[in-house]
Amino acid sequence: MLTDIKPRTRDEVKKEYWRAIDALDVAYNHFENAEPGFVGAAIAELSAAALKVSAIRAILNTRYGL
Repeated sequence: MLTDIKPRTRDEVKKEYWRAIDALDVAYNHFENAEPGFVGAAIAELSAAALKVSAIRAILNTRYGL
């Protein structure tokens, strides 16, 4: 997880990015298949996953120019 203080290599951050993309895909699937009572939870999960992808993308862009 990227909240650790320890420095990360570019490859470690890239792996974390692809795990976050997978989690975003799962969250989108949960949203698409959510029953009416769970739409709010699915939206929250989707939002959190999207923010994580965005944060990791920003790290890759600023630290490594990717």
